[in-house]
Amino acid sequence: MTSTSYTATEKQASPLKKILPQSKILANRYDVIKNLGQGTFGNVYLVTDLDVTDRKRSNKNQQYVVKEYRRVTEKNTATLIEINTINALSANYRRYWTKYFPNDPVPLVEYVYSCAHGNHVYSISKYLGPEWVDGSKIKLVSDEFTNILATGVSENTLDLIFKNMAKALGILYVMGYAHRDVKPENFMVNVKTGDVKLIDFGTACQVNYKGNEKILGNCLKPHMAGTLGFMHSGFLSNTELKHIESVDPWAYAVTVLRMASGSSDNTDKLIKALDDSPLAIVQECRRVLYENIQDITMADILKKVYNITLGEPVKNVYKPKYKTVDDISQCTSSFKTSRLKFQKTKSNFQK
Repeated sequence: MTSTSYTATEKQASPLKKILPQSKILANRYDVIKNLGQGTFGNVYLVTDLDVTDRKRSNKNQQYVVKEYRRVTEKNTATLIEINTINALSANYRRYWTKYFPNDPVPLVEYVYSCAHGNHVYSISKYLGPEWVDGSKIKLVSDEFTNILATGVSENTLDLIFKNMAKALGILYVMGYAHRDVKPENFMVNVKTGDVKLIDFGTACQVNYKGNEKILGNCLKPHMAGTLGFMHSGFLSNTELKHIESVDPWAYAVTVLRMASGSSDNTDKLIKALDDSPLAIVQECRRVLYENIQDITMADILKKVYNITLGEPVKNVYKPKYKTVDDISQCTSSFKTSRLKFQKTKSNFQK
């Protein structure tokens, strides 16, 4: 992974870099604790907010996750698409979720805001906490070992995780969205509670309509997206539009089998390896892959396995909040309080 670059202007503009010379400051405001990885189109960092004077968007000692995008000016860019998708979901997803699951935690990370600074654009969300891990780290173990292995879960908890994953994708379906990159790494999981958070919307697509004609809107790579191994070969061409509602269920089925088996084998081997699994969701996912079902929705899976009924997808069009990257507001920062707070740190460095 490449390291974050800073322009001469950014370096000069950051007084905190002089106080904390070893720290990496994003947007002249966010102190990087560590690099969490790389999303589809940007680097992801765990940070603390140094601007404790911004009471509207900051909370003392609060940690955030910041996704850093390279700033570009074209209208239809990955940066703009993902930020517009996150904005639309942040504004509307809870309303649909609470209609069907009013007592369950919303399976999206709490989005704070987006801003631009120098050559980058930043998307800021609340940090979930160290008890959350990505789905690829989950291991199915016997009950007596769940407390020994930090990421070990019992069959009952694993079934709950799969159910919550399906519900998260089901609400996207109802909203007229396809995630298009469903895989274990794109679900954050709390192994103690079985709660999940769906992340990384860099390839998500909104299904729009022109009259009764289905079209894809606000998309990057409208006819090919996802991760190899989780994509149906029939969805890799312009026929994806016909099967857009089935892209996520197919990838979900592969995800379930990989998480249940702890293996990244091809689908044929996964189908055979899990033939005796007692979980109904595992058996349904085996059937989807074995029978090569291409016309299936997340609503179908939720109804058959968990007896949860969802409504038909809405045909609302969520208008993008930002037409160009230049519409994104500049990151703000005030260091009146922060400077005082970190002067003590400076003196500690000098001892």
